Amino acid sequence: MRALSLVRVALVATSLAAFSACSDSTAPTPAIVTTDSLIATMSTISSYGGGPTTLAGGTAATGSPSSASKCTYNASNQRFECAPHTANGLTMTMYFQYLSASGQPLSSFSPSTVDAIRHVSDISGTISPPPGAQGGSITITGHSDQTLSGLLSATQKQTGTSTTTTTFGGITMTSVQTTDLTLPPRGSNGYPTGTIKITMTSTGTGAPSTPIVMTMTFNGTSTVTFTYNGSTCAMNLATPGVASTCTVGP
Repeated sequence: MRALSLVRVALVATSLAAFSACSDSTAPTPAIVTTDSLIATMSTISSYGGGPTTLAGGTAATGSPSSASKCTYNASNQRFECAPHTANGLTMTMYFQYLSASGQPLSSFSPSTVDAIRHVSDISGTISPPPGAQGGSITITGHSDQTLSGLLSATQKQTGTSTTTTTFGGITMTSVQTTDLTLPPRGSNGYPTGTIKITMTSTGTGAPSTPIVMTMTFNGTSTVTFTYNGSTCAMNLATPGVASTCTVGP
C-alpha cells in the first residue's frame, strides 16, 4: 500500500508541474485561464486526499458536471452555487468564489480584478457493489476547501484542507490532507515548492492502531522528498519510469 500511495501522489505532482510548464508566460492570464481550468487544476492537486473520489470539480465517481456555467451566483452569500448532483449512490454539492487581491468576493470574472478562486465541495453517500460482486458497500463523507491564488501574477499558490471519511467492512478511515504549494511561474518548466501532508487514522476491528502520516515536500526541483511515519525517501519526477527508494516498502 505504501508504494501505491507514493506513486499516486507523485502522479499528482507531475500533473501540477505539467500544468505550470504548459502555460505561456508571455500571454495575459485571461487568454489561458478559465474557471473550469482552474477548478480542474485544484481537483488534480487535491485528488490524493479525496480517497476514492475527487472532492474538487467534477468526478467520474459521481458524474458531477464540471462546467462553471451551470453554477448560479447567489448575491446573499456572494458565491456561485452548483445544484446538488447524485450518481452511483453519492451526492455532491459544490460552490466557488472569485476573490480580489484583498480577499473580497466578486460577482463576475474579470482578468484585471480576480486574483483567486475558492472552491468548496462536499460529498456523501454509499456505494453498493454490483450484483454478484464480492465485498460490501462503502460509505463516504468528504469536505474540501481549496483556494488557488496569485492569478494576477506569474506565480500561483494553492492552499486548503480536504477531509474524507470512508467506512468499509467494519473499518472507518479518515484522511486529512493539508495542501500548501506554490506553483512555478508560467512558462518556467519548473516544479512546485511547498508541502502536501496527509494524515490517516482508522478505527474498527483490524484497523491500524497508530495514525499514518505522510508529508510530501517539493523544493522547486524534480526531486520530491517523502516522509512516511518517520522514514524518508525521494522520488525524481523527471524520470517517473525509473525505480526509486519510494517504490518499495511495506
